Amino acid sequence: MGLLISAFPLFGLGIGPIVATQLLTVVPSWHWVFFISAVPGLILALVLVLRQRDAPNYEPSEESVQPIADKQANGLRAVLTLLHKRNVLLSVLITIAALATLFVLGGLVPSYLTGVVGVSVVEMGFIASAIGFGGFAGQVLLAGLSDVWGRKPMAIIESFGAAVFLAAVTQVGSAPGALFAVLFGASFFCFALLSLVGGPIVAEAAPRGLLGSTNGLVIGAGEIIGSGLAASLIGNIVGSVGLGVVPLLGAATLLIAGVLSIALVETAPRAVARRSAYLLSLGKERT
Repeated sequence: MGLLISAFPLFGLGIGPIVATQLLTVVPSWHWVFFISAVPGLILALVLVLRQRDAPNYEPSEESVQPIADKQANGLRAVLTLLHKRNVLLSVLITIAALATLFVLGGLVPSYLTGVVGVSVVEMGFIASAIGFGGFAGQVLLAGLSDVWGRKPMAIIESFGAAVFLAAVTQVGSAPGALFAVLFGASFFCFALLSLVGGPIVAEAAPRGLLGSTNGLVIGAGEIIGSGLAASLIGNIVGSVGLGVVPLLGAATLLIAGVLSIALVETAPRAVARRSAYLLSLGKERT
């Protein structure tokens, strides 16, 4: 899951800012940048039409195709049933916090760099690319480590790690290298948290046959509340207080995510198996 989602920060937030800002040196205005940026999407749409296959690459098991009652799969009752699952509810709240932070990283940090730190637009493009490259590395590495170390400890590390690096943005001055490093670290942990919560934690918490509904609930609530309402609130705060609080607002939302992550129930198969083996050994010792 981490590898799959990692393409977004790599190309959208890593390579994209560099290409877009460098295009400004060879095209008349931003309008041209937007038009040129649309070309890859049109090419991808054509490739999907020609190459996308709808058939699964495996034979579905009898259990996986067992029908689910309509009243269980749809409607308000299904949403309330899913929210009664501890990890599903926590995933919704953590995703809201992570996506609000992603708005800070992708939407406000570039303005912070030019308006508060005082770097040029071209320098900002290179510094902000750390958000994409860090997100790519974090999603590939940390999501994979959660298979071994467990979902809960990795979610805690990712939340508090990203908060520390975002807070450090205010302390490194205007040195491009230092800014790149701390933004890389913040994105490294934040994007990993997003893919972890929206991927394996949700998949392992979802009732059988309701994975799509569970994933849609978590990501949908995160987008509407985190990328929408919370982002609007953060934008209003920045408008009233000033751009100087941008990194600290992102750190605050991640601290909330960290506290919520402590309440997660561990579901990674290897971690659960280790705990079960440990408890079994304790039981044998006592007997």
